[in-house]
Amino acid sequence: MDEFKFEFAVEGRSDDEFATETNAVPGVSLPEAACSVKSVGSHPKVSKTLDETPPPNASEVYLQPFHYQLAKSLRPSEYRVPGAETTLRYVGSKCLQDCMPASGSPEAIPTAADNSHSQTQSPIPASLQSELESLIQTAELQHSDLVPGVYEGGMKVWECAFDLVGYLTDSGVQFSGLGVLELGCGAGLPGILALLNGAKDVHFQDYNPEIINCITVPTVLLNTGKCRGNETGPVDSLASKCRFFSGDWNEFANLAAISGPECTPYDIILTSETIYSPSSQPKLLSCLKKLLHPVTGVVFLAAKSYYFGVGGSVQQFMELVASDGYFDVYTCRTFDGGIPRKILRLCPKRKG
Repeated sequence: MDEFKFEFAVEGRSDDEFATETNAVPGVSLPEAACSVKSVGSHPKVSKTLDETPPPNASEVYLQPFHYQLAKSLRPSEYRVPGAETTLRYVGSKCLQDCMPASGSPEAIPTAADNSHSQTQSPIPASLQSELESLIQTAELQHSDLVPGVYEGGMKVWECAFDLVGYLTDSGVQFSGLGVLELGCGAGLPGILALLNGAKDVHFQDYNPEIINCITVPTVLLNTGKCRGNETGPVDSLASKCRFFSGDWNEFANLAAISGPECTPYDIILTSETIYSPSSQPKLLSCLKKLLHPVTGVVFLAAKSYYFGVGGSVQQFMELVASDGYFDVYTCRTFDGGIPRKILRLCPKRKG
Protein backbone atom coordinates (compact mmCIF):
# COMPACT_ATOMS: atom_id res chain seq x y z
CA MET A 1 0.00 0.00 0.00
CA ASP A 2 1.30 3.41 -0.81
CA GLU A 3 -1.41 5.91 0.14
CA PHE A 4 -4.12 6.13 2.73
CA LYS A 5 -7.35 7.50 4.20
CA PHE A 6 -9.26 8.42 7.29
CA GLU A 7 -12.72 8.32 8.91
CA PHE A 8 -14.35 10.07 11.89
CA ALA A 9 -17.02 8.50 14.08
CA VAL A 10 -18.88 11.16 16.08
CA GLU A 11 -20.34 9.86 19.31
CA GLY A 12 -23.59 10.90 20.94
CA ARG A 13 -25.69 11.15 17.77
CA SER A 14 -28.89 9.19 17.30
CA ASP A 15 -29.50 7.31 14.07
CA ASP A 16 -32.41 9.46 12.94
CA GLU A 17 -30.77 12.84 13.34
CA PHE A 18 -30.38 14.58 10.00
CA ALA A 19 -27.94 17.39 10.77
CA THR A 20 -25.89 17.83 13.93
CA GLU A 21 -22.93 19.80 15.15
CA THR A 22 -20.60 18.70 17.93
CA ASN A 23 -17.49 20.25 19.39
CA ALA A 24 -15.90 17.06 20.68
CA VAL A 25 -13.83 14.46 18.92
CA PRO A 26 -13.71 11.20 20.90
CA GLY A 27 -10.32 10.51 22.43
CA VAL A 28 -8.85 13.91 21.56
CA SER A 29 -8.16 16.49 24.23
CA LEU A 30 -9.44 20.03 23.81
CA PRO A 31 -8.63 22.64 22.72
CA GLU A 32 -5.76 21.38 20.51
CA ALA A 33 -8.03 19.12 18.48
CA ALA A 34 -11.38 20.78 19.02
CA CYS A 35 -13.39 20.10 15.93
CA SER A 36 -16.80 21.13 14.70
CA VAL A 37 -18.27 18.44 12.47
CA LYS A 38 -21.41 18.93 10.42
CA SER A 39 -23.09 15.63 9.69
CA VAL A 40 -25.88 14.43 7.47
CA GLY A 41 -27.38 10.96 7.32
CA SER A 42 -27.28 7.79 9.34
CA HIS A 43 -24.86 7.07 12.16
CA PRO A 44 -21.67 5.47 10.77
CA LYS A 45 -21.95 2.02 12.35
CA VAL A 46 -19.17 0.61 10.21
CA SER A 47 -18.81 -3.09 10.93
CA LYS A 48 -15.56 -3.49 8.93
CA THR A 49 -17.10 -6.42 7.05
CA LEU A 50 -18.41 -7.02 3.56
CA ASP A 51 -21.94 -7.37 4.90
CA GLU A 52 -24.45 -4.65 4.07
CA THR A 53 -22.81 -1.73 5.80
CA PRO A 54 -24.63 1.61 5.91
CA PRO A 55 -22.63 4.42 4.28
CA PRO A 56 -20.82 6.73 6.69
CA ASN A 57 -22.64 9.96 7.32
CA ALA A 58 -21.19 12.89 5.41
CA SER A 59 -19.20 15.26 7.57
CA GLU A 60 -17.01 18.31 7.20
CA VAL A 61 -13.61 18.29 8.89
CA TYR A 62 -11.95 21.56 9.79
CA LEU A 63 -8.25 22.36 9.96
CA GLN A 64 -6.78 21.64 13.39
CA PRO A 65 -3.32 22.05 14.98
CA PHE A 66 -2.67 18.31 14.80
CA HIS A 67 -3.01 18.44 11.01
CA TYR A 68 -0.06 20.85 10.84
CA GLN A 69 1.92 18.79 13.34
CA LEU A 70 1.27 15.66 11.31
CA ALA A 71 2.22 17.29 8.00
CA LYS A 72 5.49 18.63 9.44
CA SER A 73 6.41 15.24 10.89
CA LEU A 74 6.12 13.35 7.59
CA ARG A 75 8.64 12.61 4.88
CA PRO A 76 6.43 12.99 1.82
CA SER A 77 6.81 11.51 -1.62
CA GLU A 78 7.21 13.96 -4.50
CA TYR A 79 5.75 14.15 -7.98
CA ARG A 80 7.23 16.48 -10.59
CA VAL A 81 4.42 17.62 -12.87
CA PRO A 82 5.51 16.91 -16.48
CA GLY A 83 6.20 20.06 -18.47
CA ALA A 84 5.81 22.35 -15.46
CA GLU A 85 7.89 23.88 -12.71
CA THR A 86 5.57 22.38 -10.10
CA THR A 87 6.53 19.62 -7.69
CA LEU A 88 3.67 18.21 -5.63
CA ARG A 89 4.32 16.53 -2.30
CA TYR A 90 1.97 13.85 -1.04
CA VAL A 91 1.37 11.50 1.86
CA GLY A 92 1.30 7.73 1.57
CA SER A 93 0.57 4.98 4.04
CA LYS A 94 4.29 4.29 4.49
CA CYS A 95 4.83 7.93 5.47
CA LEU A 96 2.11 7.63 8.09
CA GLN A 97 3.25 4.31 9.45
CA ASP A 98 6.73 5.76 9.95
CA CYS A 99 5.35 8.36 12.36
CA MET A 100 2.96 6.03 14.24
CA PRO A 101 4.03 3.93 17.23
CA ALA A 102 3.95 0.19 16.67
CA SER A 103 0.50 -1.26 17.26
CA GLY A 104 -0.02 -2.09 20.92
CA SER A 105 3.06 -0.24 22.15
CA PRO A 106 2.91 2.87 24.35
CA GLU A 107 3.76 6.15 22.71
CA ALA A 108 7.17 7.53 23.58
CA ILE A 109 6.52 10.84 25.26
CA PRO A 110 9.50 13.17 25.72
CA THR A 111 10.11 14.54 29.21
CA ALA A 112 11.27 18.02 30.11
CA ALA A 113 14.72 16.63 30.84
CA ASP A 114 14.99 14.90 27.49
CA ASN A 115 15.75 17.27 24.63
CA SER A 116 16.73 14.56 22.19
CA HIS A 117 14.72 13.74 19.10
CA SER A 118 14.87 10.01 19.69
CA GLN A 119 11.61 10.04 21.63
CA THR A 120 8.59 11.44 19.84
CA GLN A 121 4.88 11.37 20.38
CA SER A 122 2.70 10.41 17.45
CA PRO A 123 1.02 13.53 16.02
CA ILE A 124 -2.03 11.43 15.09
CA PRO A 125 -4.70 11.55 17.83
CA ALA A 126 -5.20 8.15 19.45
CA SER A 127 -8.79 7.71 18.24
CA LEU A 128 -7.82 8.46 14.64
CA GLN A 129 -4.81 6.19 14.78
CA SER A 130 -7.01 3.35 15.98
CA GLU A 131 -9.50 3.87 13.15
CA LEU A 132 -6.70 4.13 10.64
CA GLU A 133 -5.09 0.91 11.78
CA SER A 134 -8.49 -0.77 11.59
CA LEU A 135 -8.89 0.26 7.95
CA ILE A 136 -5.41 -0.97 7.06
CA GLN A 137 -6.00 -4.31 8.79
CA THR A 138 -9.38 -4.72 7.09
CA ALA A 139 -7.85 -4.19 3.65
CA GLU A 140 -4.97 -6.55 4.44
CA LEU A 141 -7.33 -9.28 5.66
CA GLN A 142 -9.26 -9.02 2.39
CA HIS A 143 -6.00 -8.97 0.39
CA SER A 144 -7.40 -6.02 -1.52
CA ASP A 145 -6.72 -2.36 -2.25
CA LEU A 146 -10.35 -1.64 -1.41
CA VAL A 147 -13.23 -3.13 0.56
CA PRO A 148 -16.58 -1.94 -0.84
CA GLY A 149 -18.61 0.06 1.66
CA VAL A 150 -15.78 0.07 4.20
CA TYR A 151 -12.54 1.25 2.61
CA GLU A 152 -12.59 2.72 -0.89
CA GLY A 153 -8.91 2.75 -1.78
CA GLY A 154 -7.73 6.12 -0.47
CA MET A 155 -4.47 4.80 0.95
CA LYS A 156 -2.98 4.74 -2.53
CA VAL A 157 -2.35 7.42 -5.14
CA TRP A 158 -3.63 5.68 -8.25
CA GLU A 159 -2.22 6.11 -11.77
CA CYS A 160 -5.14 8.14 -13.07
CA ALA A 161 -4.62 10.87 -10.48
CA PHE A 162 -1.20 11.52 -12.03
CA ASP A 163 -2.75 11.30 -15.51
CA LEU A 164 -5.29 13.95 -14.58
CA VAL A 165 -2.69 16.29 -13.09
CA GLY A 166 -0.60 16.00 -16.25
CA TYR A 167 -3.56 16.57 -18.55
CA LEU A 168 -4.84 19.61 -16.64
CA THR A 169 -1.36 21.12 -16.78
CA ASP A 170 -0.38 20.62 -20.40
CA SER A 171 -3.86 21.35 -21.78
CA GLY A 172 -3.89 24.69 -19.98
CA VAL A 173 -7.16 24.27 -18.06
CA GLN A 174 -7.84 27.56 -16.27
CA PHE A 175 -8.82 27.55 -12.57
CA SER A 176 -8.39 31.21 -11.68
CA GLY A 177 -11.39 32.53 -9.76
CA LEU A 178 -13.36 29.26 -10.05
CA GLY A 179 -14.89 26.95 -7.47
CA VAL A 180 -13.46 23.43 -7.69
CA LEU A 181 -14.46 20.10 -6.14
CA GLU A 182 -12.41 16.90 -6.17
CA LEU A 183 -14.57 13.82 -5.61
CA GLY A 184 -12.97 10.64 -4.27
CA CYS A 185 -9.87 12.69 -3.65
CA GLY A 186 -7.51 10.47 -1.64
CA ALA A 187 -4.34 12.56 -1.46
CA GLY A 188 -6.04 15.24 -3.57
CA LEU A 189 -3.30 16.00 -6.11
CA PRO A 190 -5.62 17.28 -8.89
CA GLY A 191 -7.43 19.54 -6.42
CA ILE A 192 -4.12 20.82 -5.06
CA LEU A 193 -3.02 21.64 -8.61
CA ALA A 194 -6.19 23.73 -9.01
CA LEU A 195 -5.48 25.44 -5.68
CA LEU A 196 -1.93 26.34 -6.72
CA ASN A 197 -3.23 27.70 -10.03
CA GLY A 198 -5.57 30.31 -8.63
CA ALA A 199 -8.86 28.54 -7.87
CA LYS A 200 -11.17 30.67 -5.75
CA ASP A 201 -11.81 27.73 -3.44
CA VAL A 202 -11.23 23.98 -3.57
CA HIS A 203 -13.28 21.35 -1.77
CA PHE A 204 -12.09 17.79 -1.22
CA GLN A 205 -14.33 14.74 -0.66
CA ASP A 206 -13.43 11.15 0.14
CA TYR A 207 -15.47 8.22 1.42
CA ASN A 208 -13.44 7.62 4.59
CA PRO A 209 -12.94 10.44 7.12
CA GLU A 210 -9.67 8.76 8.15
CA ILE A 211 -8.32 9.51 4.70
CA ILE A 212 -9.39 13.14 4.88
CA ASN A 213 -7.69 13.64 8.25
CA CYS A 214 -4.50 11.67 7.72
CA ILE A 215 -3.95 11.84 3.95
CA THR A 216 -5.83 14.70 2.29
CA VAL A 217 -5.41 17.50 4.81
CA PRO A 218 -1.69 16.87 5.48
CA THR A 219 -1.03 16.62 1.73
CA VAL A 220 -2.76 19.95 1.12
CA LEU A 221 -0.71 21.55 3.91
CA LEU A 222 2.53 20.10 2.52
CA ASN A 223 1.90 22.03 -0.69
CA THR A 224 0.88 25.37 0.81
CA GLY A 225 2.60 28.22 2.60
CA LYS A 226 3.18 27.26 6.22
CA CYS A 227 4.61 23.79 5.66
CA ARG A 228 6.63 25.06 2.70
CA GLY A 229 8.19 27.64 4.99
CA ASN A 230 6.78 30.54 2.96
CA GLU A 231 4.34 31.85 5.57
CA THR A 232 4.76 32.45 9.29
CA GLY A 233 1.36 33.87 10.24
CA PRO A 234 -1.40 31.98 12.08
CA VAL A 235 -3.41 31.36 8.91
CA ASP A 236 -2.25 29.47 5.85
CA SER A 237 -3.76 31.63 3.09
CA LEU A 238 -4.00 28.85 0.50
CA ALA A 239 -5.25 26.20 2.90
CA SER A 240 -7.91 28.60 4.11
CA LYS A 241 -9.49 28.35 0.64
CA CYS A 242 -10.13 24.63 1.17
CA ARG A 243 -12.95 22.65 2.75
CA PHE A 244 -12.81 18.93 3.50
CA PHE A 245 -15.70 16.43 3.47
CA SER A 246 -16.07 12.71 4.01
CA GLY A 247 -18.90 10.27 3.35
CA ASP A 248 -20.98 8.58 0.71
CA TRP A 249 -21.63 10.61 -2.46
CA ASN A 250 -25.39 10.83 -1.89
CA GLU A 251 -24.89 11.95 1.71
CA PHE A 252 -22.21 14.43 0.66
CA ALA A 253 -24.45 15.97 -2.01
CA ASN A 254 -27.11 16.53 0.66
CA LEU A 255 -24.58 18.09 3.02
CA ALA A 256 -23.18 20.35 0.31
CA ALA A 257 -26.69 21.58 -0.46
CA ILE A 258 -27.13 22.85 3.12
CA SER A 259 -23.58 24.11 3.64
CA GLY A 260 -24.14 27.60 2.32
CA PRO A 261 -24.39 29.32 -1.07
CA GLU A 262 -20.59 29.38 -1.44
CA CYS A 263 -20.49 25.59 -1.57
CA THR A 264 -22.39 24.85 -4.77
CA PRO A 265 -22.68 24.80 -7.70
CA TYR A 266 -19.08 24.06 -8.60
CA ASP A 267 -17.49 25.40 -11.77
CA ILE A 268 -15.17 22.39 -12.15
CA ILE A 269 -15.39 18.90 -10.65
CA LEU A 270 -12.31 16.68 -10.79
CA THR A 271 -12.37 12.94 -10.14
CA SER A 272 -10.12 9.97 -10.85
CA GLU A 273 -10.44 6.20 -10.41
CA THR A 274 -14.06 6.53 -9.23
CA ILE A 275 -15.94 4.42 -11.81
CA TYR A 276 -14.40 1.04 -10.91
CA SER A 277 -17.66 -0.28 -9.41
CA PRO A 278 -20.71 -0.53 -11.71
CA SER A 279 -23.03 -0.22 -8.69
CA SER A 280 -21.50 3.10 -7.64
CA GLN A 281 -21.57 4.75 -11.07
CA PRO A 282 -25.22 5.94 -10.80
CA LYS A 283 -24.39 7.54 -7.41
CA LEU A 284 -21.43 9.34 -8.94
CA LEU A 285 -23.49 10.56 -11.89
CA SER A 286 -26.26 11.78 -9.58
CA CYS A 287 -23.75 13.65 -7.44
CA LEU A 288 -22.20 15.33 -10.49
CA LYS A 289 -25.63 16.44 -11.71
CA LYS A 290 -26.53 17.92 -8.31
CA LEU A 291 -23.28 19.75 -7.64
CA LEU A 292 -22.01 21.02 -11.00
CA HIS A 293 -23.02 24.41 -12.40
CA PRO A 294 -25.88 23.59 -14.79
CA VAL A 295 -24.72 25.89 -17.58
CA THR A 296 -20.98 26.54 -17.48
CA GLY A 297 -19.75 23.65 -15.33
CA VAL A 298 -17.31 20.98 -16.53
CA VAL A 299 -16.23 17.61 -15.13
CA PHE A 300 -12.83 16.06 -15.81
CA LEU A 301 -12.82 12.33 -15.04
CA ALA A 302 -9.78 10.06 -15.31
CA ALA A 303 -10.18 6.28 -15.29
CA LYS A 304 -8.81 2.97 -16.48
CA SER A 305 -10.56 1.68 -19.58
CA TYR A 306 -11.53 -1.45 -17.67
CA TYR A 307 -11.30 -2.48 -14.00
CA PHE A 308 -10.52 -6.18 -13.87
CA GLY A 309 -12.06 -7.97 -10.93
CA VAL A 310 -14.61 -5.29 -10.09
CA GLY A 311 -16.31 -4.80 -13.45
CA GLY A 312 -16.37 -1.06 -14.06
CA SER A 313 -15.25 0.43 -17.39
CA VAL A 314 -15.08 3.73 -19.24
CA GLN A 315 -17.40 2.43 -21.97
CA GLN A 316 -19.94 1.34 -19.39
CA PHE A 317 -19.89 4.77 -17.72
CA MET A 318 -20.14 6.61 -21.05
CA GLU A 319 -23.20 4.53 -21.93
CA LEU A 320 -24.77 5.37 -18.56
CA VAL A 321 -24.14 9.08 -19.16
CA ALA A 322 -25.58 8.87 -22.67
CA SER A 323 -28.73 7.05 -21.53
CA ASP A 324 -29.27 9.56 -18.71
CA GLY A 325 -29.15 12.45 -21.18
CA TYR A 326 -28.02 15.24 -18.84
CA PHE A 327 -24.37 15.49 -19.96
CA ASP A 328 -22.47 15.46 -23.20
CA VAL A 329 -19.36 13.33 -22.73
CA TYR A 330 -16.10 13.51 -24.70
CA THR A 331 -12.81 11.64 -24.60
CA CYS A 332 -10.04 14.18 -24.04
CA ARG A 333 -7.05 11.87 -23.95
CA THR A 334 -6.20 8.18 -24.22
CA PHE A 335 -3.19 6.50 -22.61
CA ASP A 336 -2.23 3.26 -24.33
CA GLY A 337 0.88 2.32 -22.36
CA GLY A 338 0.41 -0.35 -19.69
CA ILE A 339 -3.22 -0.54 -18.64
CA PRO A 340 -5.24 1.60 -21.12
CA ARG A 341 -6.64 4.73 -19.49
CA LYS A 342 -8.76 7.69 -20.57
CA ILE A 343 -9.67 11.19 -19.50
CA LEU A 344 -13.27 12.24 -20.08
CA ARG A 345 -14.89 15.68 -20.12
CA LEU A 346 -18.55 16.01 -19.16
CA CYS A 347 -20.56 19.18 -19.81
CA PRO A 348 -24.29 19.82 -19.23
CA LYS A 349 -26.24 19.64 -22.49
CA ARG A 350 -27.35 22.99 -23.84
CA LYS A 351 -31.08 23.45 -23.39
CA GLY A 352 -33.22 24.55 -26.31
